[in-house]
Amino acid sequence: MVASTPERDPGEGRLRASDADRDRVAAVLRQHCSAGRLTFEELSDRLGQVYEARTLDQLFSLTNDLPDPEPHPHLTEHLPQVPTVAPTRQRVLATHVATYAVVNAVLVAVWAATGGGFFWPIFPIVGWAVLVAVHLVSVVRGAGYRGDG
Repeated sequence: MVASTPERDPGEGRLRASDADRDRVAAVLRQHCSAGRLTFEELSDRLGQVYEARTLDQLFSLTNDLPDPEPHPHLTEHLPQVPTVAPTRQRVLATHVATYAVVNAVLVAVWAATGGGFFWPIFPIVGWAVLVAVHLVSVVRGAGYRGDG
C-alpha cells in the first residue's frame, strides 16, 4: 500500500525561511531604502522583523507593499543606457606588456642593487616573454577573425 501525503491546511505548515532567504529580503529592503521608498526607521523595523521571521510568508509580507527592485520592463526603454566599458583585447595585452616591463625592471634593479653577479632575472624575463608572445599571437589571431580590435 502506498502512503499518501495528508492534505495541508493553507494556514499550517508554511515553508521555513533560510538564512539565505533572510539575507535576500534584507538586501531588497536596503535597496528600497536607498531609493527613498523606506525611511531609515522603517528599514530598521523591517530588518528586525526579517531576522525574526521563521517562514517565507513572514518574509514576503515585509516586501508586499514595495515594487520589484528591478525597473518595470516598460520603463527600461526610457531609462538612460549606461555604456559598459569592456576591455579590448589590445588593452588587455597592453596591460600585460606594461606589467611585464615594470616587474622585470624591478627585478633588474634588485639584481643591480645586490651587486650584480650572475644575471638571475633572465629566468623570469624569458619565461614571462614566452607568455607575452603567446598572448600577442592570440590577440592577433582573434582580431583577424572577429574584427573586435
